[in-house]
Amino acid sequence: MTKDQYRLYKLIWERFVASQMAPAILDTVSLDITQGDIKFRANGQTIKFKGFMTLYVETKDDSDSEKENKLPKLEQGDKVTATQIEPAQHYTQPPPRYTEARLVKTLEELKIGRPSTYAPTIDTIQKRNYVKLESKRFCSY
Repeated sequence: MTKDQYRLYKLIWERFVASQMAPAILDTVSLDITQGDIKFRANGQTIKFKGFMTLYVETKDDSDSEKENKLPKLEQGDKVTATQIEPAQHYTQPPPRYTEARLVKTLEELKIGRPSTYAPTIDTIQKRNYVKLESKRFCSY
């Protein structure tokens, strides 16, 4: 077995075994700090039980990865002192554009039409120029 084949086999095996393991239990704490009109939020997370994470942890991009942040136990009204503030701006992502398959699945979930009407419906919305197909995704004109 080549090195690449072994790495692929190991990845598949670990994912399979991890899927049969107990879920991980995380203790998540969110701290909202208000000073006048300014609001700060600190988030912390600790692992109480590793579960499947002992074997398999999905890697995140470096931009998304955050080290484990631990926050002390606090009660509402406790006084805190900010030792370090890192500005971070987060943008929401719009939902992905519909593909033909995703549109059909959504129509099924919403119980709109019947399987015999899905293809004509998709054809009609394109002919009437409601949408156009670009790179297998529907876009508006």
